[in-house]
Amino acid sequence: MSLFGDYLKELIKNHNISVSELSRKSNVDRTMIHKAISDKRIISYNALNDICSAMRLTPKEEKMLKYYYNIIFQGEEKFNAYNAILDIFYELSNLKKFPCVNISNYIKIEDIENFTENNIIFSGYTTVYMILRSIIYYEFQHENPRFEFTIPPSMSFFNNFVADLRQNCDKKVSIKHIISFDADKEIDINGLKYLKSVLPIGIILGQSYKVYYYYENNFSSKFVEPFPYFLVTHNHVMCFSVTGESVMLLSSKREAEYYHKNLKEYIESCRELITYSDNFVDFITKYQNIIGDDTFMSMMTQPCTMSLMTEEMLHKKFVYDEDGYDYIIEFIKKHIEKLKNYKHIHTIFSINGIKKFIKTGYLDEVPKQYMKRFNNDEIKSFINDFLNEIKSGNMSAQIYNDEQLCFPEYLSIAVGSN
Repeated sequence: MSLFGDYLKELIKNHNISVSELSRKSNVDRTMIHKAISDKRIISYNALNDICSAMRLTPKEEKMLKYYYNIIFQGEEKFNAYNAILDIFYELSNLKKFPCVNISNYIKIEDIENFTENNIIFSGYTTVYMILRSIIYYEFQHENPRFEFTIPPSMSFFNNFVADLRQNCDKKVSIKHIISFDADKEIDINGLKYLKSVLPIGIILGQSYKVYYYYENNFSSKFVEPFPYFLVTHNHVMCFSVTGESVMLLSSKREAEYYHKNLKEYIESCRELITYSDNFVDFITKYQNIIGDDTFMSMMTQPCTMSLMTEEMLHKKFVYDEDGYDYIIEFIKKHIEKLKNYKHIHTIFSINGIKKFIKTGYLDEVPKQYMKRFNNDEIKSFINDFLNEIKSGNMSAQIYNDEQLCFPEYLSIAVGSN
C-alpha cells in the first residue's frame, strides 16, 4: 500500500467515519474510495477535495494527504524531480542570501604543517574543514590562485567551501570543478540536486568557475577507492573519503603538479555543464541548437511572444543607428523566423511578467539596446495578438503563481523536441 493509501485509511479511522458514510457525504463512489485506499485506482483531484471537505480535515492533514496524492499521481521519480527543479528556482531567486565568511580568520598554513608533521590522514568533519579552510587561505596568497576539485555538492561542507572561495571572488582566480551524473537512471535526482548547488555559484563567480560533468554507469565504483575525491592547489592535494569525514593531505608541489596534470587530461573527456557568454549572438546560437525544430516550450517571467513580431514591427522597433547593430539585428530576425516556423509554441509565464511589459514597454527576450520601447497602443495590440494566437490553437500558455514559484527575472528555460 502506498503512503497515500495508508494515510487515507488512517484519517478515516481517526475521524471515526466509515467508508460508506464518507462516500455519502463526499458524493464519491464507495468502491472508488476502497480502490484508492488499496492503490487499485487514482481518484481525481476534485474527488480528493470532496473527501477532504467531507472529513473536515485540518489544514495540516489536508496538506499531507495531497502531498502523498501528488506522489502517486505523478510517480515518485517525477515527483521528486519536480520538487528538485522547484528547489533550483528557489536557490536562483535568493542569490543575495548566499553565505559569505571572513577568510582572514582562518588558521595559518604554518600551523597546518606543524599539525600534519606526523600525520597525513585526518578524520572528523571539524578537523577536515579546518584544514580545507587553511588550504584556501594559503592558496589565495599565490599570485594566480587555482582550485581544481572533484568534490560532489552533496558533501556537507560544500556550500561553506564555495562561500570561502566567493569571499575572494574579486581576485583573479581559476576554479575547475568536475562532478558525475548517474547514467543508469532516466531521471537523476542527485544530478538535479547538484545543479541546484552549482548553478547559483556559476552565476555569482562567472567565468572564474568552470563546471564539468561526465556520466558514470555505477556509483558504487567510487567506494572502491578510500579517498575518491580530491582538491588540488599549487602546493597541496586534499583527498577526501566518500562521506568527506576523512581526508588525506599531500603537501608537496610535485604531488600537486601530478594531480593537476591528471585532472587536465580528465577534463578533456568531460563536458561543460555551464557555459558563459556576454555575446548575444553566441547565446542565441546555443539556444537554437538546443531547442530543435518542431515543438517549442519556454518558461520565463514574460510570455514568449517574439514569433508575433511582423516585418513592419521589426523595422519600426529595432535600433539601426549604432555601429555593429545591423549584424545582430539580422541575426535576431532569423531567430524570430525560426520561432514562426514551429508547429506549436507553449509559453509559461507570470502575471508580474505581463505587468512589467505593460509598465516598461520592453520585451525581456531582446536586450533593450537593440529594441525601442512599445507605446501604450502597441502594447495593447501586441497583447491582443498574443491572446488571438492562443484562441486559434497555434500557441498555448500557462500562468504560474509568483508567490508560490520563485522564478528569477534573468532566467529563461527553453525545451524543444530534441
